[in-house]
Amino acid sequence: MSPGGWYPDPEGTPGRYRYWDGSAWSTVTTNDPVHTAAPGGTPPAARDPHNRGWLIALIVLALATILVVVAVLATTGSNPFGGQASEDTNSSSPTVSAWDETSTPTPPPSSGEGQLVACPTTTRSATTRQVAGRVSSSTLSIAVPPGWDRYNGWRYPFTYDLQTAAKSIVPSDDWWADVSLGRLAKADWVGGIAEIAARLPMCFATAQYYTDLTGVETLTSEPMDISGHAAWAVTSNVLVGDPPSVGGDRVTVIVVDLGDDLDHYGLVEAVCTINEPIGLGSCADIDSVIPTLTVG
Repeated sequence: MSPGGWYPDPEGTPGRYRYWDGSAWSTVTTNDPVHTAAPGGTPPAARDPHNRGWLIALIVLALATILVVVAVLATTGSNPFGGQASEDTNSSSPTVSAWDETSTPTPPPSSGEGQLVACPTTTRSATTRQVAGRVSSSTLSIAVPPGWDRYNGWRYPFTYDLQTAAKSIVPSDDWWADVSLGRLAKADWVGGIAEIAARLPMCFATAQYYTDLTGVETLTSEPMDISGHAAWAVTSNVLVGDPPSVGGDRVTVIVVDLGDDLDHYGLVEAVCTINEPIGLGSCADIDSVIPTLTVG
């Protein structure tokens, strides 16, 4: 029997959590499980978002949560690259089963830090005009790595105007590398760019980006300057057991302050395969274009 606590709502509403009392689902829901008390209880203590131990624990806890829901998707996979592949294990389109009040939730692994933080679901939409040789979203732009193809099919609930260039790494396993730019509505998020960048790895994970996760290694969390605009980057190694040849991905998330006159931040997501020669130089490709990031 699973212990009581807040769990992703089995009804399937993005960003909503429902309380499990240890034997049945409660009617009580919340969008902020970190600061919401259990029914009849007291709120949990606030956490310092700058605490590095909390950041690492949150990322590990959140990414491991995907193992709970991936079984639901095992037989319903989709192909984000159209006719190029039959199924994409880097899929960003979540599928959630119907709410079954008789089911017992599988709790995420405990890290001693409590429940997950809900990720926002944006209602915004926009489309930035693209130019040859670059990927652009709002005023943020990056060069397309040589030999990579433009693709605009991936979607995440917390970002919009997502523009992507991608490279097939293991076609038989539908494994890809990608560089994506998007927008984050300021109204959807609390905190500064460092706090948002720290939350985003968890948000990508709960969008079911990976299957068969075996571990996460946080590499860096540091400020950047892009064309005079403040930015924050978080880079991690995300390790997987399937497909067995790839080892996993190096995932870099960058949040860029595009200016007070805009109602959104810029988002960069860069994913490359760790193991070489399987990785086909994808990490080197990304390293070569990160310096081409511009705002203007």
